[in-house]
Amino acid sequence: MGGGLEGLLGLLAGGQGGAQGLGSLVDRLRQAGLGEEVDSWVGTGANKPVAPERLESAFGPDTLAGLAQQFGGGSGGATGAGGMAGVLAAVLPQLINGLTPQGRVPQRDEEFGAGGVGGMLAQMMGGQAGGAPQGGGGLGALLGGLMGGGSGGAAPAAGGLGAMLGALMGGAGGTAPSAPEPQPGGKHFAPDQGGPLPQKPRPLG
Repeated sequence: MGGGLEGLLGLLAGGQGGAQGLGSLVDRLRQAGLGEEVDSWVGTGANKPVAPERLESAFGPDTLAGLAQQFGGGSGGATGAGGMAGVLAAVLPQLINGLTPQGRVPQRDEEFGAGGVGGMLAQMMGGQAGGAPQGGGGLGALLGGLMGGGSGGAAPAAGGLGAMLGALMGGAGGTAPSAPEPQPGGKHFAPDQGGPLPQKPRPLG
C-alpha cells in the first residue's frame, strides 16, 4: 500500500485499496451517522462540512492517534487524535469528492483510470512536483494552507502537525503530472480561500 494520501485512505478503509477500499470507507462513514455529509461529497452539489469530533467518533481516538503517530504527527496533544481528526475534516470532503468524478462511488479499479487511485490523487494535488501547486491547486493548496504557509516554508507552531501534513503531501500517490488534464464532465478544483469547499458541476438539464 502506498504512502501519503493513498496510504491514509487505505488505512481508514481497514487496509483495503482501490474501489473496494473507497466503498468501505464511505460505508463506514455512513454507518457512523455521516450519511448526509458523505452523500454531498459523492454527489454533484456542494460539499457539506464535517466536524472533527464526528470523525473522531466515527474512527475512534485510538485509530486516529495511531495514524497521527504513523504520519509523523506524534501521539498526544494537538497532533494526536484531535489533530488527525482536524486534518481529516478538512481533507476527506475533497478526497472523496475527487475520487467520485461521476457522482457515485466507483465499483471497479478501472474506473479510476490508468494511474489508479494514486494517479487521481496526484492530479488532485494540482500537479505538484516539489514546488507550488499549479493549475487548479486543489488538495496541494489546502494541505499547504493547513501547514501555515505552504510546502517548503517554516513549519507551524505545532511542528508535529506540520510533519503530518508534509508526509501526506509528499506521498499523494506517485509523481504528479506537470499539469492535470481536465476531465470531460469531471470536477474543477480550486484552492480553498476560506469559502465553501470545491464542488462538482451540476448535471446539465
